[in-house]
Amino acid sequence: MEVFCTIGSSKQPEIKVFDPLAKMAVVFVNGFNGLGIHTTLGIVRIFPGIYKNFIFVEIGVVDAGNFRGSEEITYLEENVSGDVQKYAKYRIARGFRAESRSVIGPEIITTAFIIARELAETYSNVTFFGGQLVFKHET
Repeated sequence: MEVFCTIGSSKQPEIKVFDPLAKMAVVFVNGFNGLGIHTTLGIVRIFPGIYKNFIFVEIGVVDAGNFRGSEEITYLEENVSGDVQKYAKYRIARGFRAESRSVIGPEIITTAFIIARELAETYSNVTFFGGQLVFKHET
């Protein structure tokens, strides 16, 4: 059982216990930007009071054509992890329970499918959200 700290109305943070049975929104993001923030705000606006837990997932893609060494992998991991942690902190500061996951993989869709399957098997009440459409052929 994980414990997350949220900022309440008082100066002392309110400690909330993570409830894995509560409805959970899994949000796939790509960097800390307006699209991810608006996706999260849309979830809260469209489904008020429904989602108590958030998991933010970001996938860093290793591009073999541009890969020049292990230093770049380390930089990519740190960058992806830092971005996705900002989303969790953002939701926690607004009274929600949140966590982040970052993964490095060779391709977004396959890696996202693997992560989604793992999360669906781990948590019983999960809904997946993304703010970007993916097409078979790039347009």
